[in-house]
Amino acid sequence: MSPLFVWAGRRGERVLAVPTPGHTVGHQSVVVGGSRDEVIITGDVLVHAVQLADPGVAYALENDQATARATRRALLRRAERADAVLATAHLHTPFVRSRPPR
Repeated sequence: MSPLFVWAGRRGERVLAVPTPGHTVGHQSVVVGGSRDEVIITGDVLVHAVQLADPGVAYALENDQATARATRRALLRRAERADAVLATAHLHTPFVRSRPPR
């Protein structure tokens, strides 16, 4: 996931717009990071909590379900590696982790 846009602050903060296709062709998610913490604004990459447990679960409104599955897997792997918080628009809780905190 190479960023489409990068903003870097003086104290190590950064904002990245990353391509997350599948829901729509030009869909993007936003990664906001500081020196130790990262938040990923998922947009329509996650629309149901079951997709956290099984990112292969598709939904009818995805433009390209195979690409959406691959995108979800890649985004969740990134979140796990960074221990990032996911900011989600469609889940019952707006801020979740892709796994329980360590």
